[in-house]
Amino acid sequence: MLYHIGKRKEKIEIGDNSFQIARTTGGVLEVWGENTNELAAGMGYAHANDRMMQMFFTRIIGQGRLAECIKATEDTVKTDIFMRQMGFAEDVNNDASNVSGDVLEYMNSYLRGFNAHLVLHGPPLTCKLLDYKPELWKIEDTLLTIKLIGYEGLASVQSSIQKLIIQALQGGTELSILKKVFEPHLDELSDDIVDVIQNIKLNRPTIPANTPFTDILPRMEASNNWAISGKKTKSGLPIFCCDPHMEVNRLPSIFSEIILHTPDNYWKGINIPGIPGIIKGKNKDISYGFTYGYMDMIDYFIEDCKEGFYRKNDQWLAFQERQEIIKRKGKPSLVVNIYENEHGVLENDVTQKTPPNGFLLTKAWSAHKNGASPSLKALFKLLNTDNALTAANILREVPISGNWIIADTRNHIVLQQSGLLPKRKNSGLYPLPGWISSNDWDGFHSGDQLTRITDPDSGILATANNDVNQSGKPLSINLAMAPYRANRIQQLLKAKDILDIEDMKTIQRDVYSLQAALYMKWLRPLIPRTDAGDILATWDLCYDKNSKGAVLFEKFYDQFRTEIFGKRIFGLEAWEKIHKDTGVLTHYYDFYDRVLLSNDLSWLGISDKNELASSILEKILGENGPYNDNRLTKLKKWGNYCTFSMDNMFFQGRFPKFWGFDHGPISLEGNRSTIVQGGTYHNNKRFRAYWPTYRAISDLNDNKIHTVLAGGQSESRLSPYYTSDIKNWINYHYKEL
Repeated sequence: MLYHIGKRKEKIEIGDNSFQIARTTGGVLEVWGENTNELAAGMGYAHANDRMMQMFFTRIIGQGRLAECIKATEDTVKTDIFMRQMGFAEDVNNDASNVSGDVLEYMNSYLRGFNAHLVLHGPPLTCKLLDYKPELWKIEDTLLTIKLIGYEGLASVQSSIQKLIIQALQGGTELSILKKVFEPHLDELSDDIVDVIQNIKLNRPTIPANTPFTDILPRMEASNNWAISGKKTKSGLPIFCCDPHMEVNRLPSIFSEIILHTPDNYWKGINIPGIPGIIKGKNKDISYGFTYGYMDMIDYFIEDCKEGFYRKNDQWLAFQERQEIIKRKGKPSLVVNIYENEHGVLENDVTQKTPPNGFLLTKAWSAHKNGASPSLKALFKLLNTDNALTAANILREVPISGNWIIADTRNHIVLQQSGLLPKRKNSGLYPLPGWISSNDWDGFHSGDQLTRITDPDSGILATANNDVNQSGKPLSINLAMAPYRANRIQQLLKAKDILDIEDMKTIQRDVYSLQAALYMKWLRPLIPRTDAGDILATWDLCYDKNSKGAVLFEKFYDQFRTEIFGKRIFGLEAWEKIHKDTGVLTHYYDFYDRVLLSNDLSWLGISDKNELASSILEKILGENGPYNDNRLTKLKKWGNYCTFSMDNMFFQGRFPKFWGFDHGPISLEGNRSTIVQGGTYHNNKRFRAYWPTYRAISDLNDNKIHTVLAGGQSESRLSPYYTSDIKNWINYHYKEL
């Protein structure tokens, strides 16, 4: 797409909506309107100008039409089948009827803005290269985008660990060991249910992952989020900070920045192309954002199937059946047969007319039906919200799992959990027999049953995908990320009585690891006295680019995990696939650490943990190790392990480097447990690097927001704003909006 919007204000009139639009010096699109409907039209126009192909790709993926619209390959068909089976597009067609009144008017204004740009300027060049003729954008497409974010980014990670437990039991891992690893969530798992689990016919195993070609979808890997009240700030009003951690080795960025104005208010922050509103940002009264909440919103149920029926108590009932046709470019269409019941979608080979007899799984997702429209309504309501408590009441009704922090000019700071939490019989980490009615979900918990913390005495609220279960309320999180990042943020915020914007910037670039501190307290006496050993022993526990101590620690950590979880729990072959082909280690290293750092490993046949650790350290650091006897020059710095290229997501490295579609190589710092959280792994045949995708800091005392984006504002290679923020992002240089 060509570069249409410049730095001069341009007046656009679309039906009843009139707005002005221009770019800031940094390329962020800025919209002025008399009311929120005019701003919605401006947002639609802005998204069409900068991110049209990103929106079209998201829609094509969610509709299960990759093979029809882009290219018919094994991977695209595989993804189409998954999307059709999940029924995302069908769900939003029904959900669209729930959008009415002011929200519908607002949404229609957004559609008019986007579609006017499409008609006036035409589709982007990428469409022509792919021979794709796009339809106009509809409300269903926005709801579909919300749906995909809610599942692919913010719910599916939970299902992977549940499937892993099933596979471990089928692979012969002892139940007693799994109970110890996932304590206490498998405590009620009985031998009778294990016998059934071992006979389940798995259609989509966790290893490897099952939905290639979804790289364009927003994936909420992790995030940091915090606020401090006015009693800890120079200005006397709260400061709010956020930095979502998502896939960064891609262009364009997942997020789009925008600034909005009406005569009596403003909004600054990020949104996701296709969705009008601000998901993280501020207006003149409040600032807010969220981290992925790790609420367990997905369960598997075991179905006893026979000749196309499933057992329920003493009856055999017919599945609800859908037959869908997947068109394939240059190939015959494919007919798929999809089965559902009251639990969810049956996981079976959909190319077969009838499911096989035996035990199969259905996947229950709490936001499966009508789960997108409440999020759209919340984003609309937030626009005109002027205090944190009202905002919290709005956000607790959002079906997507999130830990929201809100700060306001009245000096309130609030943490509010969101997500549609099922009322379930067990902890949710293992499947229950679906033929027993008492195992079914009993509806959902109301929003007032979710975690809320208001104005803590410390004046500090921080979340980093950690466990925020609140005493007296239902268990919503059975597996979270480790608390290291959240604890480190709290530690730094408590270290000074009064803080300002510059302090927040310092915290957002912190690479000290509390996880490494725990391990090194135990390991230091065991480290061999060699040149390589001295590097590890004197390591400052920071994952900066030049660190060699970080590299040596990671080599130990990797081998120690393999000894415990590879050799003694999951098996080396399965462990290797978990390590290389999934994000399980990225998300759930907390339960690994709880085992690895425990003093008693006798239940795994290890009588002396120190002896095992010493033998690993000797192999890595000893006199006969790879880095001693004048071989230390072979030891790379941490930055060498965190190097990647940012590839254009539509063409994925297919063009020569000098064409400018891809950017890099880039070297970053940080790791899974540092505030600058980062890491790399392979998933769905793609190398993935995740780091803070966006950083934002705002003081409620002024109208500024300090930001930096991992990429640029535009998806167009022809735009000067294609990679305009990358250098600032790498060097922690913020722009002021």
